[in-house]
Amino acid sequence: MTRYKTIFTILIFSVLLLFIILLVVGPVTIPIDSFWDILFDNNSVPKSWKAIFWEIRFPKTVTAFMAGAALAVSGLIMQTYFGNPLAGPFILGVHSGASLGVAFWIMATGVAGLILPEIFHDMGLILFAVLGSSLVLFLLLFLSRKIPGKLVLLVMGLVFGHMAGGIINILVSISSADKIRTFLLWNLGSFQRVTGNQLVIFTLVILLGLIISIFLIKHLNLLLLGEHYARTSGMNVERLKIFFILLTALLSGTVTAFCGPIAFVGIITPHMLRRWILSNNHSFLLPGCMLLGGCMAMFAEFVSNFFGTVTIPINAVMGLIGAPVIFLFLWKRKIVEES
Repeated sequence: MTRYKTIFTILIFSVLLLFIILLVVGPVTIPIDSFWDILFDNNSVPKSWKAIFWEIRFPKTVTAFMAGAALAVSGLIMQTYFGNPLAGPFILGVHSGASLGVAFWIMATGVAGLILPEIFHDMGLILFAVLGSSLVLFLLLFLSRKIPGKLVLLVMGLVFGHMAGGIINILVSISSADKIRTFLLWNLGSFQRVTGNQLVIFTLVILLGLIISIFLIKHLNLLLLGEHYARTSGMNVERLKIFFILLTALLSGTVTAFCGPIAFVGIITPHMLRRWILSNNHSFLLPGCMLLGGCMAMFAEFVSNFFGTVTIPINAVMGLIGAPVIFLFLWKRKIVEES
């Protein structure tokens, strides 16, 4: 228990530290001693600092933390549900399905010449992203029943990803230049586009999904013991599987809709946390994934804007961080199996 308390204390401290750093560090540096003055609306602080703080940095920081937490929890649920340590929103094609839904929404409204109010446009993004990710997950669920083997699911996830990419390319080829530009910029991944009403919608939807996931901790722990044991314990496995899929689609689909397809957070966060806490108990894993996933996303946002005038896409940063971590995980696992 002391180990858990230490790790969670470090994670909470890291979240608070990164939160403050993202709020005060940037092209315009806000002195740390002015942080509380801005937070409590002290009139002695320049209005330009307040505008930068509340209109730019606060929304992107909240978005980064919520997105990281949602993707990490999605990855944890999928790894437990599929029983596959390499399962994650990106590898299993969930992001590709969500991207297809978003592409269809952006391109279709352009072809139809629709000009929608912002609130309806945002809700449409969420709906189509969730529908796209749900479609991929339900196809994987169907295949997991018909074709045995964990590797098959990873291969089919890649296949669905390529299929979605092909359909997206067709949609791009028949769309207007401004819609293509909108989609390509969205596809790079960014936490800086979510502001105003979008931030409210984004935060509420993600919070709802995270709160629901907390009530599923007992069921996730039962799945670790096998489906037969879960059934004998009174758990309706089939119904909960569908619920897990919808919850994962809601979390990862919402993040993809607003921030673009953010890679690697969902797959590497649960593995890192398991190695730290040396436990598969979701009572510790799930809240830990929320904190660690938020830390990773906020750190990626910090690195993305570290060079001042040049902004590096989030997916480029996550690729540089995530790929070596996955490689090390596979390498160590190979060594353990051979020994």
